Amino acid sequence: MRRALRIARLTLPMVTVFAVATSSPSLAQCSYPFLSSGVAVYYPPGTVLFPTIVQSTNYWSAVAVRPDPGSDWDLSLNTTATTFPTCVTGTVASSAYGGSAVDVVVGDFNHNAQGTFYARPYLFNGPGGATVEWDDGPDQLVVNGPWISRTTGPADVIECWDVFMDQGRFYYISLLNYGDASLRLLFFQSPSAPYWAGR
Repeated sequence: MRRALRIARLTLPMVTVFAVATSSPSLAQCSYPFLSSGVAVYYPPGTVLFPTIVQSTNYWSAVAVRPDPGSDWDLSLNTTATTFPTCVTGTVASSAYGGSAVDVVVGDFNHNAQGTFYARPYLFNGPGGATVEWDDGPDQLVVNGPWISRTTGPADVIECWDVFMDQGRFYYISLLNYGDASLRLLFFQSPSAPYWAGR
């Protein structure tokens, strides 16, 4: 078994993530389509929607937006739906990475309160649309456990796992790619208390 990446002093999880849509409530001109974990939804240029995420599991959760080439979309996650033109308030975390990079917001629901949240993917620059996805577990990586493999498609954006590690120990993690997908492994560590972060 080959191991490549050296990580020191990580306590909790790591991220690489997924999301989906159905119908939703609306407040006048604001629209809040529901996202289902693990299904990606494409937002054409000019789309202004606030995807509703219902977090009901005690695992890490992540939502991500991947822009079309040549565009820059940013992302925030919010606690409250409100009236037009604001539509959402109570930002818990945001991501404005820049360029055509994927923006990601994560939360540690081993410690965060479960509930309903509203993503705000928005076009910062460029002419293109974007793909939004959310993943909320119950996936876990087990230290010294069996290898995990996934098949990804062109719509996939993110997948999220919990991994429990001991502070002060060294861990080795391999990410192997056998195709054309551009993969990244992101690690986030909570302070064993409510935690939100954007990349």
